[in-house]
Amino acid sequence: MKLLWIGRRGEQDSSGAAIYDRMTVEALGRAGQDVEVLAPERLTRAREILQMLVFVPFERARYFCLRNLRAARRRSSNADFVVLSHECFDFLATVINKRRVLILHNLSSRVLRNAFHNSLWTLPLWLGVVVWERWLYRSKKIDAIVALSRADMASVLALRPKAKVLWLPPGCPALAPLSKGAVISPKLVLSGSYDWFPKRRDLRRFLREHAAATQRLPIVTDDRLPDGVAAYPQIGRAHFDDVALTSSQIRFGVIPDRFDAGHKLKTLFYIANNCFVLSFAEIRMDFSHLPDHEFFIRHVSSVDDIAAIVASIESADAADVRDRLHAFKARCAQEFSWERNASELISLASLR
Repeated sequence: MKLLWIGRRGEQDSSGAAIYDRMTVEALGRAGQDVEVLAPERLTRAREILQMLVFVPFERARYFCLRNLRAARRRSSNADFVVLSHECFDFLATVINKRRVLILHNLSSRVLRNAFHNSLWTLPLWLGVVVWERWLYRSKKIDAIVALSRADMASVLALRPKAKVLWLPPGCPALAPLSKGAVISPKLVLSGSYDWFPKRRDLRRFLREHAAATQRLPIVTDDRLPDGVAAYPQIGRAHFDDVALTSSQIRFGVIPDRFDAGHKLKTLFYIANNCFVLSFAEIRMDFSHLPDHEFFIRHVSSVDDIAAIVASIESADAADVRDRLHAFKARCAQEFSWERNASELISLASLR
């Protein structure tokens, strides 16, 4: 089977979407599939804004052009199966005549309302996206839809109850060792990219609140943080590349996002690297089927919540925490798999 993958697979792109593309394409290759990759050309910011002004839907406007439409139609002509990885490429399905599967990294209508807190200036963008999704996702131009979160899957099924919809979250990273003498360390870990404005906004809000708190826990990271962040608390190095250090400490990974999008890879990264997950976004639904998820993945509303949780876990029996973490990591590695995702995608090719 020859598969055309349309997505963001730039080797220097550290975004979650690009990582998902790279890892899934590699898993498909290991499964013996012939995969060709098409990365559509991104337009200038000025042209993107101009196209949104003439009602090209949000996110699609940055790629909507004849060059990309023609490339998708031409390259798909020799394929047996086409994967459109990311909602910003869904418009390309209108010119493709092969079996088409859309991977929704985030449902645009949900992201706009959640990430921007129902602000009035996003209302026209939201309305345009809602109309677009209702038309395209209910049409026969999309044969199957893959969602990365259960909340998005539920929203798609509400739009199209009889649709073929799969939940294929990102795979779990390689598990860091956990030493028998690992200690509970009251350090807050920040990880991930903050290129998107709502993520930078919420990170800065968390750091401001942390700096003003009575009890400030140490913060560490190995990722590049936005300019100006160093003006808040002193931020140290997490040293995830130091196996001895990572295996000897059980730390606390923070997700400062106040909206439920873009957290999937980060959550699994924290767990794989021996961290509890403390999230301002409600992310527990994607892990609710796993035993002990409520212990290792916590929803928080304030930095005071974080301090209280860290204190309670510090007072717990370290040996018991180590045993439970070891088992929970194993369950995550088994449940969240790039190979499983590749297998599910391959099975879609034969469905009619």
